[in-house]
Order: sequence, then C-alpha cells, then structure tokens
Amino acid sequence: DDNRGGFTLNWGKDTTTANIPVSYTNLEGEVVYETWGYNALVTALVEKVYVRDGVEQSEWTSAEALIAAYVDMAGEEVESSADGTALAETFEGMTMAELAEEAGVDTMHAFTVATVSGKNYLFIVAETFGEFTLHKQQSLITEAGAAWEAWATSTYGSSYGFTSREAVLLTDENIGANEYVQGLFDTDTEDVVVTTVQQFLELYYGEDPIPEYVEVYAHTYTYNGLGGDSSDVIIVQNINGYIVFLEWA
Repeated sequence: DDNRGGFTLNWGKDTTTANIPVSYTNLEGEVVYETWGYNALVTALVEKVYVRDGVEQSEWTSAEALIAAYVDMAGEEVESSADGTALAETFEGMTMAELAEEAGVDTMHAFTVATVSGKNYLFIVAETFGEFTLHKQQSLITEAGAAWEAWATSTYGSSYGFTSREAVLLTDENIGANEYVQGLFDTDTEDVVVTTVQQFLELYYGEDPIPEYVEVYAHTYTYNGLGGDSSDVIIVQNINGYIVFLEWA
C-alpha cells in the first residue's frame, strides 16, 4: 500500500495493519503465534526486518537500539558511536531544537556511527514521549577528494566520470607554493600574493562569513577520461574527521 516496489498492489486491503495470522519458530526453538501485516510478512521473507506488534518496526525505546537495528538491517555491525550534533546542524542548516520544532517532535538527537567494516553514517533520531524514530540517515565521508567526487557526481551526473586523484591539505607552510592559489586573485593591475590560509579565505569569501571547521585542499582530478589531470582548489569543512564539501574554487 505504500508503492515501495514501484507498483501498487491493490487499492482496498490495508497491507500495513497487522491482520494475518502467522506462526514461526523463533531463535529459541519455540513456535510463536502472532498477527502480522502483509508488508511485514513479505519483507521478512526477502530481507532482514525488525517487526514489532506485527508491523515493520518504526519506533524504539532508545536511540542506541534504533541505530543498532538499522545498521544490522544493512548487514553491518556498530563499532563506535559519538555525538553528531555539530555535523547534523551543518547539514540541516538549523539547530537540533529548531529541527525538532519543525518536525513536531519533542527532541532531536544526532549520532555519528562507524561500523566494523569501516562505513560511516550520520543518524538523526527524533524522540517523542520516550519513543525514538529515525528522522534521517546518511553516509559520511572522511576524505576531501571523495567528498568532492560525490558532490560533483551528484551535481553534474555520473556521465561526466569525475575522479579525484589527490587532495593535499594546504597550510601556511605550503600555500605560498601553490600556483593555482597564487593566480586566483590576480587582477589586471595587481598580482596578489597569498601567504596564509586565513588570507586565502578572507580573499575568497570577501564580505561573507567564513564557515566554521573550514579546510582548503589543493586538488587534482580528471573527468570522463579526457586530457589527463587538472588541478585547482576545494574548500571543505572537517567536523570531527567527517568531511562536508563546500566550494570548488
């Protein structure tokens, strides 16, 4: 009834509500008799799903249990978790309190999660009356070049074949030797010499505020297999080791 497969099954029977008698043998070897919804039953036959009161579970009694369940359903295992408030507020463009008010829930919580296999996720979890539901889940990136590649592919399409070759962090020690940076702000009457990262950011953003957690990288890339490598500069935010792409300078 939610058209999840791209083809609505029927227009009459409620396939979410628990209304089908089901029996199965649980992990303790006991036969269990319950009433399930059609969606929960079919999903359980084709993939891992958490079922509560006969329907696909959407509420948990703790944020930790919710995260563990969603990671488990993806075939992964949680290795570590940390507060993800700063990252979530950067992605959402508002505070967790503002997001909670907008969504009509009591509280919003944010967590960064690393899995045993090395994947990274941001979970934003809503809490209302002690029940926790998933508001948003997204993959996280830990390398500047990969963040640019994901942004470029999303913005211009996969047909361009954007590939990041190398991203080198620019510091006060090496920014002066970067030819692209040194030519970026030149005018017809003046050659602007950039000697620090702060100076670069002030020139680049002008009157606009400089974002928090910002880093600048010398970047080498190619696209669509044409003409070898090109070089320029990308600007990102590094929030507790997770990279948010900002600008292709």
